Amino acid sequence: MTAFDQARHLFQEGLDFVHSGQLNDAARVFRQALSLAPARPSLLFNLAVVLLGLGQQDEAIELLEQAVVQTPDDIDVLERLGVACAESGRLLRSAEILQKATDLEPARVALWTCRGSVLRELGRYETAADCFRRAIDLGADPDLHRFYLASVDAVGAGSRVPAHPPLDYVKGLFDAYSDDFESHLIALGYQAPDILVKEAVSLCALPYRRCLDLGCGTGLIGKRIRELESQYASLSADPSRLEGVDVSARMVDLAAQSGVYDQLYQADLLAWLDTAQPAYDAVFAADVFIYVGALEEVFSAVSMLLQAGGLFAFSVEASATDEAGFQLMPSLRYAHSRPYLERLALRNGMDIVQIREGVVRFDQNRPVDGFFVFLRRI
Repeated sequence: MTAFDQARHLFQEGLDFVHSGQLNDAARVFRQALSLAPARPSLLFNLAVVLLGLGQQDEAIELLEQAVVQTPDDIDVLERLGVACAESGRLLRSAEILQKATDLEPARVALWTCRGSVLRELGRYETAADCFRRAIDLGADPDLHRFYLASVDAVGAGSRVPAHPPLDYVKGLFDAYSDDFESHLIALGYQAPDILVKEAVSLCALPYRRCLDLGCGTGLIGKRIRELESQYASLSADPSRLEGVDVSARMVDLAAQSGVYDQLYQADLLAWLDTAQPAYDAVFAADVFIYVGALEEVFSAVSMLLQAGGLFAFSVEASATDEAGFQLMPSLRYAHSRPYLERLALRNGMDIVQIREGVVRFDQNRPVDGFFVFLRRI
């Protein structure tokens, strides 16, 4: 059997391993095949795909770069390389590769979506908007891509800021985000749960008999409440009843594992609020409304859920404009203006206890300004 025949046999064996989900074995035999047929594009490509599945991005990208040299117009190789570079933060190279790919095959929708997202990350908003429009014209998910478009179409030409993000987008975002959620937030200098709970305790002494954590995530608000309750245990023997709701099933599972909640719900925030039962003493929402947008329904529902004197404590990113009260940022997060929040509080029977300006997180080492808001139900 020739070396080429051996390589071909190993290649087929590797494909069988891929189909059965045995990626480590697939990588092993693809490497053996590549040693027998060096620089073979199909081997370079398939080994790279397997390595991406194993989380070995650097080596996978190196192999894809070699494959591009061998087959510079192979659209599948270009697409995989462009996406891999984007996911590893090599945005300039990704933009270069994806531009070539869209030139070669302008009817492939996913290329325009990925290219637009990369250009958005690079701050090339006008060209990114053109990519998202092209994707819509080619039949891409219209709600999702209009959401993307609105984030980069600053002047509003041809797009309108959606009141809310697509629900599937938010679910997918946080399901994927869940495993590294808390460590990622630490890296971002995220302190909203600590600030909100500490300030709430200073405004109204523990315990809150019944608390609601909107967008509970992995349970950072709940953990902080339980920590402070243990510190104030001598003042009250009765802990709060703590409930949480989150759209992400994976986040709810992790919150349940924390053991700090009495009841958890996996549901869309707005839909769940319509069916929730009063009365809560405190409602918290730490960095939740950046993924909600318009807050009229939220304020109305929370007002109905809070008992008289109950506290509504939340954080938002700060918007510099009050034209609509909120705006969609290129980060795909919403920012809200102070006058908008004040109007909603007044309209829904809430006194403004405190609106505190501060940094809600760091994004690429730059501080993101926001508001920590504390309202009391009249």
